[in-house]
Amino acid sequence: MSIDLVPYPPGQEIATIDNADLAHGGNVEGVVVKAPGGEMSRIWPDGTLPGMPGDEQPPVASFTCTPPVPGRNMTVTFDGSGSYPGSAFPIVRYDWVTDATSRPDAGPVVTGKTPNKAGSYTVTLTVTDSGEVSGSSSVTYAIT
Repeated sequence: MSIDLVPYPPGQEIATIDNADLAHGGNVEGVVVKAPGGEMSRIWPDGTLPGMPGDEQPPVASFTCTPPVPGRNMTVTFDGSGSYPGSAFPIVRYDWVTDATSRPDAGPVVTGKTPNKAGSYTVTLTVTDSGEVSGSSSVTYAIT
């Protein structure tokens, strides 16, 4: 195994590894990168993280609603910016679905109107990372 370490800035390749890991099939080259926070991650040539392909953790979808208890025919804002990646892949897509609408790739914050009818309404946020792994979260609101 050969490792060449060089002081590159965050996000840059800092080492190349030959015969990286038997768990990845052996005789595979990998790249070590330094993330903006200073931590190091090894990334395979195909862009996956260490471990067996498909072992990446899904991103975590999380959102808030303003106002927190919406009423009939109110303007509400859903904010999914508290979602976070599960692996080294950043979140690149925010898909919002309610009982009445679908907003694919709408971004982390969406605004809309609640129905003018009492009932239970579900909002679902699905976040997808650049490795095409998704995570979802749903909340049901009772509108009186």
